[in-house]
Amino acid sequence: MKIISSLSFLFLSAFLPLLEGGAGGCKAQSTHSVVLEKTFGTDYEDQGKTILATPDGGFIIGGWTKSSAAGTKDALIIKMNANGEKEWEKVMGKEGEDGVNCAALSPDGNYVFAGFTTNMQDGLQYWWVFSLDKTGKVLWEVTFGGSEWDAAKAMIALPDGYAITGVRMNKGDQDMETSLLRINKKGGKIWETPFGIRYYDDEGNALAQYTDESFIVAGWSKKDIGPNKRIHVAKVDKRGNVEWEKIFGGEVYDFARAVTVTPDGRILVAAVTRSKTNGEEDIRVLKLNAKGEAEWDNNYGGSRTEQPTSMVATADNGCIIAGWTNTIGNGKEKIFLMRLDRKGNILYERYLGTRAWDAAEQIIPLGGGNWLIGGWAASAEADNTDFLAMKVSDNYDQSMEKYVAEKTSKGDSRSPDEIKKEVAKNLLYENKDLSFAAHMEDTVPRYRGSGDPLKGLNVSKAKSVHLSEYYLLVIGIDNYTGTWPALKTAVKDALGVETALKNKYKFDHVRTLYNEKATRTNIIRELEWLVDNVSSNDNVLIYYSGHGDFKPQLNKGYWVPQDAASSSTSNFISNSDIQTFMGGILASHTLLISDACFSGDIFRGNTTTITFEESDKYYSTANSLKSRQAITSGGIEPVMDNGKGGHSVFCYYLLQALEANEKKFLDASQLFAKIKVPVKNNSDQTPAFNPIKGTGDEGGQFIFMKK
Repeated sequence: MKIISSLSFLFLSAFLPLLEGGAGGCKAQSTHSVVLEKTFGTDYEDQGKTILATPDGGFIIGGWTKSSAAGTKDALIIKMNANGEKEWEKVMGKEGEDGVNCAALSPDGNYVFAGFTTNMQDGLQYWWVFSLDKTGKVLWEVTFGGSEWDAAKAMIALPDGYAITGVRMNKGDQDMETSLLRINKKGGKIWETPFGIRYYDDEGNALAQYTDESFIVAGWSKKDIGPNKRIHVAKVDKRGNVEWEKIFGGEVYDFARAVTVTPDGRILVAAVTRSKTNGEEDIRVLKLNAKGEAEWDNNYGGSRTEQPTSMVATADNGCIIAGWTNTIGNGKEKIFLMRLDRKGNILYERYLGTRAWDAAEQIIPLGGGNWLIGGWAASAEADNTDFLAMKVSDNYDQSMEKYVAEKTSKGDSRSPDEIKKEVAKNLLYENKDLSFAAHMEDTVPRYRGSGDPLKGLNVSKAKSVHLSEYYLLVIGIDNYTGTWPALKTAVKDALGVETALKNKYKFDHVRTLYNEKATRTNIIRELEWLVDNVSSNDNVLIYYSGHGDFKPQLNKGYWVPQDAASSSTSNFISNSDIQTFMGGILASHTLLISDACFSGDIFRGNTTTITFEESDKYYSTANSLKSRQAITSGGIEPVMDNGKGGHSVFCYYLLQALEANEKKFLDASQLFAKIKVPVKNNSDQTPAFNPIKGTGDEGGQFIFMKK
């Protein structure tokens, strides 16, 4: 793989100058500008996932909403006119989770959307495809499949219908598979082809049509036990026969997010990679021939995280990639556009967005050098996101052609490609401090004098604290049935913890199970998801608030899921099972916070930890050693459900400690020290903090990183 480490990333502001006279040029032309930018949302989460240009000159964007949902989340469709003004919106969904991931125009100018819907009667998730007319009226609606995972991810329109890819659960093998579905204009199934690595998980994320009417599907396949996802690309003919499947990467993990086909029949795949990166996650782009063989394989990125989400081929057999980065600017998501030529060289990179968070989910060409971007944005809090629609004018090609024509008219005998290289070489940073290259320079140690003054003296320098991905799983249950009485504050406690952690601390992946979602099957599924997706450098926090039980005859404690209607242990999740999962999650640090009766039973042993001192050296050492720890609201004893400020006593002081912290780093031992005494003084329970025996703890610490 080729790693581009000395990146010439170019920051293009709304009016980036193209130098027309080589190094001494004096006349500037603007290459990009934001023509239209609109957001739509209310007071909670609304995320746009797909966008279309409509025949009347307007736009339609689809995604999901938690703001106005009948269930956990619903599909939300918003139609805009050419000026970006909302004409109508439609919310679709029932009691469970429903959403839209992709869209296409029908031949008669109506709209077709695909995503997922949950049937609350069987608790399963289905592929969901429906069509709306120009006024938002539902024309037809169909579902396919039915499992815990089923979801449509990408769709393209065909003359006789639609092709859709996504993930389906194979009921025989009980693993996730990539599936390609062909339906007619009314949603009737023509054929469906599941494929992937047998007995392991696969997921299709992106879809394109090849020049011979076949299909290219890109996503990921987990070939080995553990989190090592690999880029999975397949070619499927127009009748549903798989012609070839290819696997790339997987040293740490890699997964494809976008795919496109160039005019000369090459396949370009954009993926998220953590296998070989300049930062935490980079963009990995592969160029494949018709047989799926790689012609080149490049990485692009800065010192933190870059993720591609959409890709479109350009006339010169290169591509435009859209996505988001948090390397640039305020350390939160920023939209980027990156253009590559046919050899993978960067022609330009453009950063967009004026809010705290901005992320592109899809980019489509409008013609005339204009691009339409759909995604989401947040002005303040990350859990208060809005739909985002943006139109960008791009006259890069016209500027280049004009430059070549002017140079040629003045007697320049070089080829157009050579002249264009001169322009690229002379493009200037308008805000150099916001470029990837400048940000990476800031990470290089500087010394007073030349070179390293400690070289040869055998002096160890303190390592910087490098924290990778953070995963959060929150479980809260009030609505018990059967012999278990309902709780009053467990869900409020869990929601409070979720909000505090997302707002103030770094958490990249947040998953939640509340009330009816927190079944035994779903809790175990989420723990298995962590086992499958977390890598060895990551950090995991699991928060549980609900009933706990202890069986003296068995000398064992348990979590009580929402669907445990009786006191039979067959309905519970034992602390020993939780210990097994804690040991199986490959994170560098895993911290369990359990606010339940008898939760202290999970320890049953001790290991040592390093002595705390307030210094970067301490945090670096604590981060370098693995940890598997738990903070529990009590020992082998009942704990209070209600107590202070509408929360349990334990959660009240936990939230106080999280909110009051102003330090960049806060480790688990410091957090526990802040809550132990007030909880003990204001209740009959004694919280505990210890490593979990037999799970691989090496004396390190889970470190909370303040945003």
